[in-house]
Amino acid sequence: MKRTILAGFLGGLVFFLWGFISWRVIGLHDGVMHPLPNGDSLSVTLRGNIPARGVYVYPLHAEANTDVAQKEVEDKYRRGPLVFMAFSPNGADPFMRNEMIVGVLITFFVAWLASWILSRSTAIAEPYFSRVAFVAVLGLLGTSYHDLINWNWLGFPFDYTLVAVADSIFTWFLAGLVIAKIVKIETAS
Repeated sequence: MKRTILAGFLGGLVFFLWGFISWRVIGLHDGVMHPLPNGDSLSVTLRGNIPARGVYVYPLHAEANTDVAQKEVEDKYRRGPLVFMAFSPNGADPFMRNEMIVGVLITFFVAWLASWILSRSTAIAEPYFSRVAFVAVLGLLGTSYHDLINWNWLGFPFDYTLVAVADSIFTWFLAGLVIAKIVKIETAS
């Protein structure tokens, strides 16, 4: 258990550090995220029309409770635009201090979970790079579900999805280098 905790801690640091490098230093995601045109005027409109923090969808099939309403939603869907938006009317700390703290805790947990899964699998008896690959495939599993589902069902652009998937796989590979070094079968000296 001590090894998985250590691996989770160090793997989580790798997750967090690579995230900082990919997002802030090299700007890997910059080319696939775009500023909102007329953002200042749209933000006034959004703040004036959306009452609370939440996820908002337009058009939303669930709001159609009659055949006529369903037809109207289908027409809106065909016409566009389609919107899937996380909204926070009150703003936030631009330096994301609280988010950074929570982010670090999440990376520790996720890396610990990967370490624990590796420790319970037959891959623990495999050579180092096989254990690294095992951890990387865990990441591929998660990103395939999350990012590819968003691309398919929510209309996330393919270039955005490709960057997210590539970044996630590389992150898991880097964390796997650390985790696989620590989580292994002990050999007698």
